[in-house]
Amino acid sequence: MNLERFVPGLLLVGALTTACASFPLGLWSFGAPGPGLFPLVASSIILVGVLCELVSRPIPQDNADTTDWVRFLQYCVAIIGFVVGVHFLGAGPAIFLFITLVLGRIEQVGWRRSATIAAAAAITSWSVFHSLLAVPLPQGVWS
Repeated sequence: MNLERFVPGLLLVGALTTACASFPLGLWSFGAPGPGLFPLVASSIILVGVLCELVSRPIPQDNADTTDWVRFLQYCVAIIGFVVGVHFLGAGPAIFLFITLVLGRIEQVGWRRSATIAAAAAITSWSVFHSLLAVPLPQGVWS
């Protein structure tokens, strides 16, 4: 088994585990989304995406490793930076910086376009979770 089949397999196992673990939490309670709804929706999206990718991709040769390790490590650093950024900056600015840097640096999208997409994502995320769902988001150390 090579890495191109191992990683989607891990994602499938993780998504199935999360989906099964979300049911005891409750999907709906008191006329509002329960704590298990978001993990179930997210794991379902991951399951569909991974299965579509596995079905559409040809079976790779055992000796063909097409993993771009530099890009993989850049994503790892970005995700770790996001976790640290949420703690120090708060959710909104961390989301904005994460998406801007990932799109601008790793994905090579223009900086203006990256910032526009990141601003829309940060504002939408903040609006949905803070206002609509009333989820307390991290404010950061300096808030």
